[in-house]
Amino acid sequence: MLAIGHPFGLGYAFSTGIVSGFGKVMGTKQENFQQAIQTTAPINPGNSGGPLVDSDGRVIGINASVMLEAQNISFAIPINTVKSIIADLRAHGRVIRPWLGVKGKFVTDELRNLFALPLVDGLLVLDIDDGSPVEIIGLRAGKLDVVIGGEPWVLGGDIIVAINDQTLHTREQFVKVFHQLQAAQSVELTIMREGESSTRTVTLGERPSPLSPAQHPNLDMPPTLFQEMGIVPF
Repeated sequence: MLAIGHPFGLGYAFSTGIVSGFGKVMGTKQENFQQAIQTTAPINPGNSGGPLVDSDGRVIGINASVMLEAQNISFAIPINTVKSIIADLRAHGRVIRPWLGVKGKFVTDELRNLFALPLVDGLLVLDIDDGSPVEIIGLRAGKLDVVIGGEPWVLGGDIIVAINDQTLHTREQFVKVFHQLQAAQSVELTIMREGESSTRTVTLGERPSPLSPAQHPNLDMPPTLFQEMGIVPF
């Protein structure tokens, strides 16, 4: 396995390793990549964006990041993921992602057991971006700040339980469903509000890039902390 790049501006170079596993890209602010190639090939500044090549000369991924606190744990975006965005890059010069404008956390059994609230499985809305598609259709974010086991929650918001009748009980389900959608597409959201279920039609926007602190003023935290605290931005 060869990682090709231009590390630290020292000139083009190869680093070698093996595929050691599959996981999530470390340090990314987006939730777009379900899995990444984990490799022992060192990836340094200047390697990211270069190809990860197998012993037969086939490009199997694009070098992305390294876990700084570890040794020889690097990540590359799988080539099939890269192929899926090439059409957008050629046509628009950027990757176009669908956008709801909502940030939330998935309801847990612990949360249900602690509070006498009408909670169901789904994405509990913690915050809504100004001018976003979900703000236009009137979704509500929570207003009651609580901390459970050291983890912050904002209670009282709507719960998104399905998109186009596909249930969203876990983050993995949400990501899988969301990857099937496109910007400007109209979808049906099934939401639970104060114990009552309803369906609303929303037209997805194009995800702003990059995310900025102004887009999530109510949460008072930088985007890099979203993933660490279990908050999912869509």
